[in-house]
Amino acid sequence: FYQIKLFEADGSVEFHYGGWAASSDDSATIGMENYFASGGDCGPNCGNLNNERPPNNYRFVPCYNIWSGNISTAWNNVNNWEPNRLPTDTINTIIPYRINNPLVGSPGATCSNLNVLSGAVFNTGSNTITTADILNYGTINAGSSHWYTKGDYHGGGTFNAGTSEVDFIGVYYAYIWGSPIFYDLDINKTNGTKTVLLSDVNVSRWVFTHSGDLDINGHTLTSNLCDIYGDNLINNTGTFILTGNGPYFHDGSNYICSAGVIDSVDNIEFQIGSTETISGGTIYLEGDFTAYDGNFTPTGGAVVFDGSGSSYINGSPDFFDMSVAKDSDSTTYGHSDFTVTNSLNLVSGRFDPNDYTVTIGK
Repeated sequence: FYQIKLFEADGSVEFHYGGWAASSDDSATIGMENYFASGGDCGPNCGNLNNERPPNNYRFVPCYNIWSGNISTAWNNVNNWEPNRLPTDTINTIIPYRINNPLVGSPGATCSNLNVLSGAVFNTGSNTITTADILNYGTINAGSSHWYTKGDYHGGGTFNAGTSEVDFIGVYYAYIWGSPIFYDLDINKTNGTKTVLLSDVNVSRWVFTHSGDLDINGHTLTSNLCDIYGDNLINNTGTFILTGNGPYFHDGSNYICSAGVIDSVDNIEFQIGSTETISGGTIYLEGDFTAYDGNFTPTGGAVVFDGSGSSYINGSPDFFDMSVAKDSDSTTYGHSDFTVTNSLNLVSGRFDPNDYTVTIGK
């Protein structure tokens, strides 16, 4: 004979086929035994008589936690969770609306997917948060926390970035959508692994790429500052707006562009060891353009000096098209010899080679 008991307790489902004293008072929601001659019947909740059972039990616990806030706002109190356990990197975590909103304390928080539901609030303080996907349909108050996410950022909820840093890590592609506003955005993926924008993204302070590709993917990325250290910045059809310096392309980085736009209000640098794969698109800048060791040799596209104030051309770049479209009282100066392979257009403002040599056409 065998018996099976299924019931829900403490947020878990238990599946027993032995090891409990079957009776009509048992808590099983389903009970059954095999039918064998006259000794078998349908189980303890439908008139079980013989109470026979095999010796083994199994407990199946769901792979998710739900925030209850039954005791307090403390993330690290097991009594605030259903079931009564803390999330881990293998447990998906759901934050619904509760009177007690979760607040992460020391030593931080770890979970698999983090799902902040509509109306819910998640507070992180100044701690470290490690997740797979972030699904934000409520409100995340990020404070000065540091996030390490191995997956995607989804959802149209509110991300109050504070002075936090969101770091995309790991070996899998990551996708960002829902138009979040980050404070610092870091890309630390395995080389050749992409982080791809599926919506516009705004970064209040700094975009860093240390390793892995960042693909703007036809959307608009806005940031104050940007440093590209690893792999590729891919901008084939999108727009990258810089309200401060950058992007600065460092040793080992590459800019890929066929029709995208960079619009910077300050300086752009291609430093020693950086490369570019530019067949089209436009770089607009109000500040200086620097290509160390002449390492800027696009096969298409244009660099346009616009806005107010002076601009300087450093490092002997080899532009394809170049335009000066500055305010009438502003000047673009040569600060090294440089080449314009296709066409030099003087639209507005002043251009002064400043005793350097400008070669037009090849």
